[in-house]
Amino acid sequence: MEAKAAVPATPPVFAGAGVPYAAFSLRDPYYREMARLVLTEVKQVSRAINGSMQTCIDLGAGVGVSTMELLSSFERIIAVEPEESMREILGMNLFCHPKVTIKSGKAEELSAVLDDDDIGVIDVVAMCQVMHNLKDVLPTVLTEISKVLCEYGVLAFDLGPSNFEFTTHKISDHRSGEPPAADEIMTELSHPLYLIAHEVVLETVRKRYPDFDRENLWPPAGKKFSREELKPAFEAAGMEMVRVTEIMVPISGERVLEFLKNAWAVFFRWKPLCDLPIKEKISAMEESIKTLCSLPDFDELVSVVAYHPTAIITAVKK
Repeated sequence: MEAKAAVPATPPVFAGAGVPYAAFSLRDPYYREMARLVLTEVKQVSRAINGSMQTCIDLGAGVGVSTMELLSSFERIIAVEPEESMREILGMNLFCHPKVTIKSGKAEELSAVLDDDDIGVIDVVAMCQVMHNLKDVLPTVLTEISKVLCEYGVLAFDLGPSNFEFTTHKISDHRSGEPPAADEIMTELSHPLYLIAHEVVLETVRKRYPDFDRENLWPPAGKKFSREELKPAFEAAGMEMVRVTEIMVPISGERVLEFLKNAWAVFFRWKPLCDLPIKEKISAMEESIKTLCSLPDFDELVSVVAYHPTAIITAVKK
């Protein structure tokens, strides 16, 4: 018997981070908005293509923010999440909900995660804030999704400015620390409040932990998805890319500030800081927020509006 090729492993991005991630994502409306945008696209494509909105897989369900947004639109949802700490909170948030089944598993092993009766009959696979983590296993993931979808079943997911090459706007790069050019869209991570907070947090961290040697707290930059790259990947998996919608979601200065109040879960995601006790992360973030709010031009900075560019990609199984 021919041995199966090993499936590349995806890194445990949020391993053990269920509690801080829940505190962050459940408080910030951004995650719910992204789930609603994905759901809106799903409805438009599903009704036009196959008219069915019965069964949905919430792939990479996390702590259940997207699952809760999907509940009103489907008769049955299978929430798939690989991280145990996330599933624990997911289970609490969706406690005994009759529409929801929670499964442990990875996107690249989806067909093995589901019951046999669910293979090839799923109407929709939704992925909210997930696909960018699966860049290295994209062909495997799309093949697995294609296996479980029914004929003309729909896949929908979102990608942000760090993970998608936008074609309708030029997007500023928050890692540069430079103000956006006149023809660029300022993202919330390029907002002056966010850039200043990043520097304050970095200074606070270095003061408290002199051995910290990173130049910044941004996540590692990865290669972005593009339309040209996604189209052949879908085709190879027996799917057709039918729609790419680029949306600019306005983000007020007050919203950026609220985001920052939760940002101890974001800035402290990466090693070695992710291993610090939660209380230490919150304390460092509190010190940084106080510094930010005491700036002489704070009120002026709060009045600045930025945007979250979001691309919603939908594909249909042929």
